[in-house]
Amino acid sequence: KRDITTDRLTTSGPYAIFRHPLYVGNALLVAAGLTLLQPHWILIILTALGFVFLYLLIGRAEERKLAERYGDEYEEFRRRVTPFFPKRFVGPLFAGFSLRWALNEYNTWIWVALLYLLAFLRTLVPSLVP
Repeated sequence: KRDITTDRLTTSGPYAIFRHPLYVGNALLVAAGLTLLQPHWILIILTALGFVFLYLLIGRAEERKLAERYGDEYEEFRRRVTPFFPKRFVGPLFAGFSLRWALNEYNTWIWVALLYLLAFLRTLVPSLVP
């Protein structure tokens, strides 16, 4: 198991735009998957509601933990940067961003590949994937 930890609060790169860029990215991936798979509208609504509910809970828990760990520094960051939708641009867009680190997020790449595979299979054999 790989632990990703740091001794400092990350506020550059995508974190300069919103506090939860990974959640925003995951929302875009889910939206793309739903668009490609075109499930029944009820499934789209249930997925969206479940996703929003889950990530609001996770985001709140994460923010409590970060506030405990980083104190005033995190509170200043919270005042400056919104959770999910950018309010304004602060600082260089990708200062300190590492493409190598981003590409190591293999779980995300696996899920994206599976979504695209399912979408591709649906175009080949519509009855194979409901």
